[in-house]
Amino acid sequence: MRRCIKLKEKDIYYNLVLKDKKNISIKINKDGEIIVYAPIGISYSYIETLLRKKQNWIINNVNNLKNSCYNKDDKVIFLGIEYIRKIEQANKDKVYIKGDFVYIKTKEINSKYINKVLRDWYIEQAESLLINRVNKLSIKNNLLPSKIIIKNQKSRWGSCNSKKEIRLNWRLILMPYDIIDYIIIHELCHLKQMNHSKEFWNLVESIVPNYKELEKWLKENGRLIIMIE
Repeated sequence: MRRCIKLKEKDIYYNLVLKDKKNISIKINKDGEIIVYAPIGISYSYIETLLRKKQNWIINNVNNLKNSCYNKDDKVIFLGIEYIRKIEQANKDKVYIKGDFVYIKTKEINSKYINKVLRDWYIEQAESLLINRVNKLSIKNNLLPSKIIIKNQKSRWGSCNSKKEIRLNWRLILMPYDIIDYIIIHELCHLKQMNHSKEFWNLVESIVPNYKELEKWLKENGRLIIMIE
């Protein structure tokens, strides 16, 4: 159900989805579309009172998505660097970087297929680069995982389980090296501390003294990356 509300003197449209649930939740997808999930039977006035309370968060996030370089059709981000995208038709799919450009050679010139080619390339790069970074950092810090797995995770950058397996989101390949290394170190530290206790953060800080600055970068930029399909 599409509805409209005035927030900060602007008409803001949102999609209301009524479900069998207890609480209201607000989601903003990668296109900046606002989706409100609410319990069946709740009043519209209650929903809109909550939206007004959250109006700064809503408008800031919508604007960030619209202005984000991760969301521009003519740009490609790789290891935190913005490149100009060049698309060329070819007999074989291929992606490579040359100078300030990322060349995407593709058999089909349509956005869905081009995005698939680019995604496949990102995953290929992630499987090589991220595993190499984990190996180097684990040996350097004597934090040795049993296995390294690159995954398509929708809500987290990485994880570590009781089997000492490290899982990393392929989307890390879009981030700068210092952010990648911090996330890897974060998960490696879970090999010794399977929690977020004071001891855990002390261990993280002993390896990455500026980790709080990197956490701030993740908070400001991570949401834009993790929504990439």
